[in-house]
Amino acid sequence: MHGAMAELHAGDAASREQTAQTISRLFLRKER
Repeated sequence: MHGAMAELHAGDAASREQTAQTISRLFLRKER
């Protein structure tokens, strides 16, 4: 999780959005 958050801060807008979508998908999958 920390690696993903680090990527969020370090990445540019495009990769940040991609990472955010991946994290959102992981959270949604955990909720079910």
